[in-house]
Amino acid sequence: MSRLNIQYQQRDLDFNDYNMQGFRLKNGDFVYFRDLDIDLLSNTEELNNSFSVIGPAFSLGCHTNDTFGDLLARETNLNCINFSLQGSSASTYLLDEFSEIIDKINSTKFCIVSVFSGRSVANSEFQHSGDLFTFEKLVKKGTNSLRPAHKLYEEYLEANGEEAFENLVGETVENYHESIRRLYSKIKVPIVTLWFSKRPPSKLNLSAKGNIFKKMGMFPHFLGEDTAEFLKEVSDYYVESVCADGTPQLLFDRWDGYIASVTKSSDYGYTESKYNLYYASPMMHHAAFNNIRKGAHELIDNSTSTYHEVKVTKDELTQLFNELYVPKFLSLNKKLLAYIDDYFFNAMSRSYEDSEIDYAPFWPFSSSKNSARLVRNSDLEFSLTIDRSISCNNSSVWAYLLSKSRKFHQYLECLDQAKEALDSSNFLNYAILTTPRSGSTMLSSMLANGGLGKPREHFRQASATLLNNYELFGADPDEVLDFLRYFGAVEHDNGYIFGTKLISHFVQDLEYDLLAKMNSGDFKFIYLKREDEAAQVTSILRARKSNFWHAHSNEQATKERKRLTSEELISLTTELEVEKVCNDLRDQKAFIDKKIESLNIVTLDVSYEALTSENRNIEVQAISKHLGIDELALTEAEADTVRIGSEDRFYEFVKNSILKIT
Repeated sequence: MSRLNIQYQQRDLDFNDYNMQGFRLKNGDFVYFRDLDIDLLSNTEELNNSFSVIGPAFSLGCHTNDTFGDLLARETNLNCINFSLQGSSASTYLLDEFSEIIDKINSTKFCIVSVFSGRSVANSEFQHSGDLFTFEKLVKKGTNSLRPAHKLYEEYLEANGEEAFENLVGETVENYHESIRRLYSKIKVPIVTLWFSKRPPSKLNLSAKGNIFKKMGMFPHFLGEDTAEFLKEVSDYYVESVCADGTPQLLFDRWDGYIASVTKSSDYGYTESKYNLYYASPMMHHAAFNNIRKGAHELIDNSTSTYHEVKVTKDELTQLFNELYVPKFLSLNKKLLAYIDDYFFNAMSRSYEDSEIDYAPFWPFSSSKNSARLVRNSDLEFSLTIDRSISCNNSSVWAYLLSKSRKFHQYLECLDQAKEALDSSNFLNYAILTTPRSGSTMLSSMLANGGLGKPREHFRQASATLLNNYELFGADPDEVLDFLRYFGAVEHDNGYIFGTKLISHFVQDLEYDLLAKMNSGDFKFIYLKREDEAAQVTSILRARKSNFWHAHSNEQATKERKRLTSEELISLTTELEVEKVCNDLRDQKAFIDKKIESLNIVTLDVSYEALTSENRNIEVQAISKHLGIDELALTEAEADTVRIGSEDRFYEFVKNSILKIT
């Protein structure tokens, strides 16, 4: 084996570090594997607490930081030993020099075999070269020239015709099956065969019109339903993971974050591309992890596993787009030539199990339901137009979106400022903790107008979808909160003030313990309550029935009360509905009280009634003192909202209904 098998690392060094480590074969040569822990291989106990992976570049994980093996290892607390090799086939692992690797595999709990390509198999016309690991290149009989397999098949078809070509492919598939049978006979631990591809194992049309790739089919070339049935028979577990989520994958230079190109041999139709057009994307690896976890669950014997399967519904994704993305794109200057990383969209809009989402990378922009259809692709020119692109696969972007900034095209500039500020500046962080329709919008506007940050509802349904599925969206919840502190803050004295508003039912939806994270830091909490339960329930019902949530003037409030009178509201509301809203509100209050007690959160309790009374200055001064800021002009700060409802007949109806259930 005369050449080191690190060509992919050399090619992809600007995009990913595969951490290739050498394993010394018995003939003295080294073979290099991704993230290989040499010490682990000599530790029997650790080896026995591992699983192994073999396969080609798909399972090696080109252009992917976390392979399906990495995700499975993290989930199960097992070690992953990835013996995958570029361009490999089953015959690679049958080489005499690889016997020690087979021994190591047989010391692990189980082995995942990612399907090999059919083009990497020798036949009567094309043979392997014993000098190279790269079996996708073959030697034509009677020559010494090593060439890409598809080129050899293309020339063979042209010279010998369709029938001879189909016979040669049939022979190749038979050889593939035989090599798999021989390899599997050497592996003594349970085998999980993974059909990891962008296409299902359907029957191939070898007489398809077009170039050779049309006849070969997408990876794993030449293999179809017959091979799938064979693999099911010889495997302990057979798992299919078929999707194209996140493809084509835009490539970013890991050193500077800019879009960059990967180079390839002209034999494959292009010499460079800004996209990963062939290998499995990060999203495909995530899907494979989910499918293995379900299909081979009996092999996972770690009782402490806390597996959480990602399932995002169409409604959740639609809400995420409506709440976060659509306002951002509507706010862009239409003349701005902005490129938004398509992986960011693909992470949202590609098909997921049970989501019923169409395979369309920009589906929100064509939906008649969304105001975003006003924005056309031509307006924003979703193409590669600027060198300094916007990468949206990280926590900082999610934080920027959650901050409700309306200047998304300034993200890169803000990111640089955020990193510097978070490292060196002082932050005053606080959260208003409350239940719905408690007067939190009023209090938030008072604090904002008094110079105390811009407390908003940064965490709503969209954030629950995001943070509950953070791996799917490439986010770290802790980092999201850290960046959000800057993006949602305002400057004050020699530092920043960040205020946020946490409504109880949104906090309930979060699997990520946001309150615990905030309380472990330096957040201060204001617990806003509404003493008049009937008034709060009335406000909830009035807003739901009218779809009108906030009035910013007395005239607007009066107009709204006339639009939907007390009599009309009573006719639209049942006592059962009042009971349901009341009980739900009580449950939310109990949830917040329990969280405060369990986390030992120190709160300043403030009531809506006190804030709207003649003595509101006392409450305002208490807030200033609690936050550690003196002499704020809050006493002069007026709220931007006014009360819509009043103690009218609808209020009396709700109050009497509540008395019946208590």
